[in-house]
Amino acid sequence: MSWGWFDDSMHAQTLVLKRVTVGAPDADGVAATTSVEHELEGYGVTPAGSQESSGEEKVITTRYHVSGPVTALVREHDEIAWNGTVFQVEGEPQTYVGGVLDHTEFFINKPKG
Repeated sequence: MSWGWFDDSMHAQTLVLKRVTVGAPDADGVAATTSVEHELEGYGVTPAGSQESSGEEKVITTRYHVSGPVTALVREHDEIAWNGTVFQVEGEPQTYVGGVLDHTEFFINKPKG
């Protein structure tokens, strides 16, 4: 499948966006939460940084750069599931339009703890 210049060979990753919304507290003072998942197709995920290194052979990557089709779905602090790991969106995503390569970029990182 092709997503403009985001084709299968360059941007073949599918991410799952998980948005948790917190509502008003109930009679017991516990806030109601709802969770909605959105599948994001046609994205590229590349290492953007590491916080740990185990010797010379293994680097533990904790931060990734994500780019793909234009979307307004992703927001700062949303959760993104990718390759069996849940990450958090770091900062506000940036969307670039008006050119040949319209796209959205953002960073994800592994929450500490």
